[in-house]
Amino acid sequence: MEAHDPANPHVYTTTAGAEGGLLAAGQVLLFSLRALNANGGRRYVQLFDAAGLPADGTVPAMVLQIEGNGLYEWHCHGTPRGFRTGVVWGLSSTGNIHTLANPECWLEAQFFRR
Repeated sequence: MEAHDPANPHVYTTTAGAEGGLLAAGQVLLFSLRALNANGGRRYVQLFDAAGLPADGTVPAMVLQIEGNGLYEWHCHGTPRGFRTGVVWGLSSTGNIHTLANPECWLEAQFFRR
């Protein structure tokens, strides 16, 4: 198991507006996430315990609601969120199931590999 040095996490960052992708493969402990919604309407960043972006209609493991043109920050506050297969994120226009939205999100996440 990899040592978890809080000063040296892995960092995932999108370089342009995106609608989703593989944040990290394998067993991961996610401890922070920041997302910017460049759309004027509400969007949802959805996280899946998966190796690839799932089909529309899939229920996410975790959902973060971001208001139009808003920024959302999530921190684990002591207990990171674990993922077994990998962490895949998707930008959705609906909260409870995945409905792929336009590529209008910038995302940064910090995590440790297990």
